[in-house]
Amino acid sequence: MPDAGAPDWFKGYLAAGGQPAAAPAATGVARPTAPGPGGGGGSAGEDVAGYIRSAAAQRGIDPEVAIRVAQSEGGLVPNRTGSFATGKSFWPFQLHYGGPGYEQFGTTAGMGNSFTAQTGLQPGDPNAWRQATDYALDAAAKNGWGAWYGARNVGVTGMQGINRAGGAAGAPPVTAAAPPAPTRTAPAPAAPADAPDWFKGYASAGGQTTAAPPAPAARGTSGTAAPASTLSPEAAGKQAVAASWALQQLGSKAYYNLCQRFIEQAYGTGGQFGSAAAAGKALVKTANAAEADVGDLVFFRPDASNGMAGHAAIYLGNGEMVGATNGGVTRDRIDSPYWSKLLLGFADPPAQWAGKGGAATPAVVQGASTLLGTAKANAGVAPPAAAQLGEDTPAWFRGYVAAGGR
Repeated sequence: MPDAGAPDWFKGYLAAGGQPAAAPAATGVARPTAPGPGGGGGSAGEDVAGYIRSAAAQRGIDPEVAIRVAQSEGGLVPNRTGSFATGKSFWPFQLHYGGPGYEQFGTTAGMGNSFTAQTGLQPGDPNAWRQATDYALDAAAKNGWGAWYGARNVGVTGMQGINRAGGAAGAPPVTAAAPPAPTRTAPAPAAPADAPDWFKGYASAGGQTTAAPPAPAARGTSGTAAPASTLSPEAAGKQAVAASWALQQLGSKAYYNLCQRFIEQAYGTGGQFGSAAAAGKALVKTANAAEADVGDLVFFRPDASNGMAGHAAIYLGNGEMVGATNGGVTRDRIDSPYWSKLLLGFADPPAQWAGKGGAATPAVVQGASTLLGTAKANAGVAPPAAAQLGEDTPAWFRGYVAAGGR
């Protein structure tokens, strides 16, 4: 809580659910203040991956095979939704709903129908992803991966990675993960009418500075902060807008197997390269993530699992990327076992790629950076608390922010 010098209007704001400053991570690395579109901000991907690995091992399934299938379907995001002509699919393993009782979703019944019949949990329940994961892995352990189109697309078929005898030797039992902390579903209250202007601007910007955001910085997947970006403000703005647009497509199936087209669309162009492999060969400049900026292009080597076409995505900083995969548009980590072995390197978007809507105005850049959790926060670089606040900010509030919003 803020100290005794905090005025009543601010105490009332907190009591009404306001959270103008997020507590920093234990490592001192800033987390985004809100998840990107489609959910899964902060460490959600790590939580999902850990749960899938534990649940798979208990069932005698190779944990890394289970992770590959999840990444080819809903990704390592708790509440991913996929929409198809036949219905809708939910959660990391995309349990499908449609047909009788679910006509509002589509025409064809799937595993989701039977999951709800067995558990009573409803499609899209944000707290049901663990049970949905258990259900999917139970089905896979019994019948193999044939029900998942994404598995086939990444070369996982039949009983691959599954021990028919049951639980893996020596595998620890799955311990039910603690339920996630309650999340605020309603927006934060508006700043009180009697709040001073400096706070109204701070609150309306999501707890960030109202000044134009600094150029995005990046860090390597080891967590070491990189030097400040040398991008010009214009380039930083263009790249922030491209990354913002890409995140807004999360879950979309419109770019199925069109990863190169997806990154070109993010920059307002198309038809520049015939494949990700060709683009990567022509553009890659470094394999060091510490030299990459938010909005840079990230490329992966041709492999049998990607049809020897390679893969391309938009880098988000902090070891994350967004791109078009066989599971739709997904947000993934480049240091996962699957992607890390194929990483080719990073590239600047070509200067002739104009960007969405041409030159980005300060307001557009601000909005894009806010969606990213601010470029620096998303890249894991925590700016000093005082740097986020105007000169007229009182000492009691600076102390509140410096204490992590507590």
